[in-house]
Amino acid sequence: MASDVRAQVYELVSDVFGVALDEVDPARSWEELGADSFDLVEFIVAVDERFQLDLDPVELNGARTIEDVVGFVERREARKRAAALG
Repeated sequence: MASDVRAQVYELVSDVFGVALDEVDPARSWEELGADSFDLVEFIVAVDERFQLDLDPVELNGARTIEDVVGFVERREARKRAAALG
């Protein structure tokens, strides 16, 4: 599941920021991607829709890199699975 999350986040980065999929670097910061606040909002909405996380955008304020977002989504997905198991 984790690699699936990573692949999907990379795909969203590629789509939203116009980066070739094979050039997505998990350590890149939003500044290095040339992202402005509108790009980040678009990305957060895309992540929320893709993973159905019901995000408050503030939850991703601390995410400075692509890897931060991957980790956040993986943790949220694990919590959703644990809650579903009861």
